[in-house]
Amino acid sequence: LLQKYNYSDDVIFGTTVSARSANIKNIEEMLGLFINTVPLRVRTGPGEEIGALVTRTAETLQKRQEFEGTGLTDIKKYLGWNTGDELFDSIVVIESYPLDLQWEKWDCGLTLGSYEMVENTHYDLTVGISIRDEIETVFIYRSGIFAPGSIRRLAGHFRSIIEAALSCPTVKAADIEIITPAEKKKLLYDFNDTEAVYPADKTCCDLFQEQVLIGPDLVAVSGVGQGTGI
Repeated sequence: LLQKYNYSDDVIFGTTVSARSANIKNIEEMLGLFINTVPLRVRTGPGEEIGALVTRTAETLQKRQEFEGTGLTDIKKYLGWNTGDELFDSIVVIESYPLDLQWEKWDCGLTLGSYEMVENTHYDLTVGISIRDEIETVFIYRSGIFAPGSIRRLAGHFRSIIEAALSCPTVKAADIEIITPAEKKKLLYDFNDTEAVYPADKTCCDLFQEQVLIGPDLVAVSGVGQGTGI
């Protein structure tokens, strides 16, 4: 999705990972989220199929696991990133810990009626993916940068990419269309529906003469630039 929006085969975004797998003494007895956000760079090769891209990205994530506890400050230092700019402005958060299902398993005499979470990040765009019986995707964005309509279209494009990848893993990543059927209809047909009622018994000269009589002092034709002679 980022590649399509940025017209680039090389993009980078943040991914939030759990650091509880880190080799820290007595970590299982500590309270806290223990999460870290690290960059993920995705480069699509010329003519690469979407299925191959997904497989290669999964292999990259496996190789990255031993470094997922590295802080962004250290990563910037290793890269020689001396500016104050962020490495990325969008992140993906995958939540695979179904809290409501875990409560059902605990026989501790405590009943949970309901719970509510408020999520917020300092990044321009956050894509939250919850994996339960179904997969739910939530887009959290900065209203000063994105309009609600733009996010709705972006979400539709994200879904189009996923559906294309699932239906045909051998399709080239560059050939995937992100526009939805409704957008395609609007672009190809609605915007080009310029049919209008036209007086077939009159010529263009007749219509021009009528307009002159209606507004003789109005500008008829104007030109921009030098040497137009108008």
